[in-house]
Amino acid sequence: MILGLWIHPWDLIEYGIEETFALAESLGINHLSLPVRYIEERQAYPGTSIIYRNNKNRTYLSIRGGVYWRPEPKYYEDIPEKYRPHLTSDKDIVKQFRETATSYSVKPVYWLPVLRWDKLAGDYPELAVKDLYDHVAGYKAQFLCPSNPIVRKLVLGVIEELCTRYEAEEIELDYIRYPEPVTYSVSPLHMLAQMPCHCGYCRKKYYEKGIDLELLEEKLKELVELAVEAEDKTGSVCGKNVPECWETVASMGWYLLGVRTPEVYKWLKARAEIIAELVAEIKEKTKSYGVELSADMTPPSFSWIVGQDYELFSPNLDRVKVMVYTEPFRRYPEKIPLDLYLAKKLGCGVQLVAGISLWPPSTPQTIERDVELSRPYVDGFYGYCFGWAPFKNLETFTVKARR
Repeated sequence: MILGLWIHPWDLIEYGIEETFALAESLGINHLSLPVRYIEERQAYPGTSIIYRNNKNRTYLSIRGGVYWRPEPKYYEDIPEKYRPHLTSDKDIVKQFRETATSYSVKPVYWLPVLRWDKLAGDYPELAVKDLYDHVAGYKAQFLCPSNPIVRKLVLGVIEELCTRYEAEEIELDYIRYPEPVTYSVSPLHMLAQMPCHCGYCRKKYYEKGIDLELLEEKLKELVELAVEAEDKTGSVCGKNVPECWETVASMGWYLLGVRTPEVYKWLKARAEIIAELVAEIKEKTKSYGVELSADMTPPSFSWIVGQDYELFSPNLDRVKVMVYTEPFRRYPEKIPLDLYLAKKLGCGVQLVAGISLWPPSTPQTIERDVELSRPYVDGFYGYCFGWAPFKNLETFTVKARR
């Protein structure tokens, strides 16, 4: 059974690489995932924002666009210098991680946030995903466009370097998707204005897939205007904090999207195909080096919004890790069995792993509950994460998951 933990580079630096591996092994952990590059994030938000495995720095704001391996230019020769990755630490932490793993019975996994590259997308908006009104989509969390040829070359260059110079055993794709809408607690019709991508490269791909782009964007804007006009004239806004109101508006939104506007369905399908094509390209690269490929995915109930299709992804993955986080995001645990059942059915037999939230306000009791709700549907568990979790939470997770 897979029993894994996500860890961060500063965990290894401050807590100690040997100490991290030794503690993980003593808890029965057999997979450790380290980000080779990371997003801008306040540790550990949402939650207590306190790090438990770091007695030198109890708080942390990760480096925007931090790169933790030492890139060699030869892997990025056909990419302009300004877009290339550059080491942002004084240490090659990925190299140290790989070397230390050989002394322990713990599999080292290279965790790669693929398309969420906040600094690059923020500094060079020509690489970023665009919304319906040709603005960079997302807020703070900024994403690269999967259709952009420079982005694809960059991603594949990183994959090849990790496979060759860093002897990867498994590469884990995170943020292999579009950004979620800035606000997803409102009508599905509002989401349309924010859901990417409408950049020139994506528009070209839509044409190639037989989509009438002018008609599509006309229909999308009609639906957005309908939602805006209704709220503007009535002053009535339905959020998820009013379930009956939200369900009514959402139901009408699904009808207008799925039944009355088939062009939108074609567009949603095309978005997912573009992401899946990138996964397939990455798989071709990793397969040639005998490296396993996994992906962190949003639950099926939400994945369509961010362009993740389990049926399209699964043929090119060895395993899928479904994030069924509850307490920190105030999500209902009752959804866990439904999401994992659907993920298993749609995943076409690919190994399924449940990602469990371990940081406060998660408690030993909520962790045990989430593990038990997940157990009938999965082949293993991953906990997020080593540094953010009180020791009792780590212990409860590993004990209950091994049962």
